[in-house]
Amino acid sequence: MKIFREYDWHHVSLIVDESELSNTLIKINIQTIFKESEFGHEIKLDTQSFDKRENRTTYKKLLQQSSRAARGIIDH
Repeated sequence: MKIFREYDWHHVSLIVDESELSNTLIKINIQTIFKESEFGHEIKLDTQSFDKRENRTTYKKLLQQSSRAARGIIDH
């Protein structure tokens, strides 16, 4: 959150491979952290999920979409 405040970033993109339950749980935790806004800095979180077992969505496409929505990208 210090980085987001320092650079005055308000948009973050989260890209999650939901083929494993642990990644889905991490996504939920990150969404909760950004939603609760205890840090005094409002953040809009754009979440994009994919399943690596499915070849329909390319990673490059997800990154391009994320770059339009956010300055910070969290990849898990």
